[in-house]
Amino acid sequence: MGVCTSITPKIVSTPAASFGSKTPGKNSNYGFTLGGPVWIPKVYDGRKKTFFFTNLDVLAFRQGILPGFGNTVPIPEIRQGNFSWLLNTANQVGTDALGRPIFDGQIFDPSTTRTENGVPVRDPFPGNIIPAGHPLRSAIAAKIIPLIPIPDRPGRAFNVAGNPNGDQTWELDAKTWLARIDHSFTPNFKMSHTFFLNERPSIRNCGGVQGCTTRFDGKTEPEKNDDYVGEGFYQRIATRRSGSAGPSVTRRGATAQHAVLRLSVRTSV
Repeated sequence: MGVCTSITPKIVSTPAASFGSKTPGKNSNYGFTLGGPVWIPKVYDGRKKTFFFTNLDVLAFRQGILPGFGNTVPIPEIRQGNFSWLLNTANQVGTDALGRPIFDGQIFDPSTTRTENGVPVRDPFPGNIIPAGHPLRSAIAAKIIPLIPIPDRPGRAFNVAGNPNGDQTWELDAKTWLARIDHSFTPNFKMSHTFFLNERPSIRNCGGVQGCTTRFDGKTEPEKNDDYVGEGFYQRIATRRSGSAGPSVTRRGATAQHAVLRLSVRTSV
């Protein structure tokens, strides 16, 4: 006797805590159950003594909370060292030791630090713009900046989604397989053997800038994702059990595996 079940993928939405958006979830679950006597015509007839049972359950689950709406990356002006938008000359917050006004949002050049009348002072960057050739610009930062995605929506905050469809915070592909065979040697001597396998590989924690979007498969080739910027990781969990039972014999064995792998092994700078 066999039974096959399948649940058609559907979208399940629940209210999110912020931005008035909804949490999308996609659940695809299918499997089958099959059991009966072992009977191979002209080879083996176990209709009265040998029976089998097997069950397979597969779950493909995707859930995300669109944390991309909470991600922030530098706008093009900031990448170029232009902070003029931060300067508010209408709001003077003080004066320095030379009597010059200090404005809200003004930034100063550390290389000009000196002492005037016993008080340390610095000169402001003209227009609140750090020149491209400034000696204090970080060479490492200059290589990291091109790896950061460009904003895909207006504003200086919450301006990138991570990937076009929103970040998946959980990608689960679970598989459960149960198999059992029972055999009756005599009315008083029977044995059974059971095998159970449960695998739950998943990709998690994709709320970073690039979500779980990588050029190479994070499950098998994380070392090639040297331009990935994010916090995603691949989690591999598996449980295996097998056991035999009879009138005088009981034997069981079990193994478990749990591994967590970064989607990217390193980041080049």
